[in-house]
Amino acid sequence: MSHPLFTPEARLLLEKDDRAAMEVFCNTLHPATVAESLTDETISVEDVWRFLNTTTIANQAAIFAYFPLEWQVQLVEGTGRPHMARLIEQMSHDDRVDLLRRLEPKVAESLLRLVDEAERRDIATLVKYPENTAGALMTTDYAWLPANITVDQALDRLRLQAPDSETIYYVYIVDEQRRLLGVVTLRELILAPRKALVSELMDKQPVTVRVNDDREKVAQEITRLDLLAIPVLDAEDRLVGIVTYDDVIDVVVSEATEDVHRLGAVAPLEESYLETSFVKLWWKRAGWLALLFLAELFTFTALSSFEDAI
Repeated sequence: MSHPLFTPEARLLLEKDDRAAMEVFCNTLHPATVAESLTDETISVEDVWRFLNTTTIANQAAIFAYFPLEWQVQLVEGTGRPHMARLIEQMSHDDRVDLLRRLEPKVAESLLRLVDEAERRDIATLVKYPENTAGALMTTDYAWLPANITVDQALDRLRLQAPDSETIYYVYIVDEQRRLLGVVTLRELILAPRKALVSELMDKQPVTVRVNDDREKVAQEITRLDLLAIPVLDAEDRLVGIVTYDDVIDVVVSEATEDVHRLGAVAPLEESYLETSFVKLWWKRAGWLALLFLAELFTFTALSSFEDAI
């Protein structure tokens, strides 16, 4: 998955050990482009960290999130546990849970012991939800407000929440028990009179999903309604997180890939090709190939029986 333009440049900077240029590279390009440039077999794990360590921990986390999961697992082993724990604290909630699920249990436990207590509690909450559910897909970094404040007060609070929120376009209105009362958009707040109450502006019947809903249902709801995010509720109607459109894109691509595999009479893989063993790849295809062979044999036998008539 190397980048045709920037991977050669990254290799050149590593050869020259030009740390100043590496820093500019990391800080100037989009994190996805940096990750793609460093995802190359000719660049070792140690060299990737040499590159990443020239930038801030927050930017390292942003870049790290764009590496394929199998590369992330390798990178975890290439740096010290304290440094990796700080990086995990900076990652988006759903991304870091995906990573921790892939690590060996002993490695994950050793990292979690070093993570800030509040972040550790959040990770423990998300990990308990089954994979492929809304709970496993969601993030708890959302913007929220009480209903009984003015627009002026709301905007002041949002300025404080914005740096730590996945998105602030949708603002979720909750009561003291975190039950969802409604949703208001940032656009509506900006255009509203400064003294208007949030309760007067909010949509009191927002579309929601439940923590145990299948991720495909979540994706369908977001794409059907063109939402940027959708709130996730528990059994007591409390807001526990949101699923954003960028996470849904991953789901849509994954489901589409499975559909294409089935159309091609190939059983879908639970893991990427790089992570799947040769035996498993063979097994996934052997059944279908055997079935096709038997069907072909049956067709040949039938045609042979009627050869004279044909």
